[in-house]
Amino acid sequence: MADFARWGTAITWAAGYNKNAFMDALNENSQRQVGEVLQSDMIADAIKRLLSTRDSWQGSPMRLLDRLTGLMGDAARGVGRPKTPNHLSRRLNALITPMRAVGIEIEMGRSTTGRVVSLRKTK
Repeated sequence: MADFARWGTAITWAAGYNKNAFMDALNENSQRQVGEVLQSDMIADAIKRLLSTRDSWQGSPMRLLDRLTGLMGDAARGVGRPKTPNHLSRRLNALITPMRAVGIEIEMGRSTTGRVVSLRKTK
């Protein structure tokens, strides 16, 4: 990716554009893609709703699944929603980077009582 950015910046500058024009366009496109991914994901939407009234949440994947299912409403009955804690954990792993870009940190780990998911606002 670094070579791509280096070449893109050099070509943009050689074509007479601002030296930062390529990186600005690349960053804008990346942000747009993150927005589209999050907008179309029912889990991401439910996490944003959960954290709209608090700064953090922590608990087991099963507790989170129950909480998010309640927040999803009718969408919770639809196709594509996670039905098990393991499926939710896989979906959360896929959302770690996009959610970080909008200021939500997802961390998963273990405690003495089992698996733990932590959600936290960073912005």
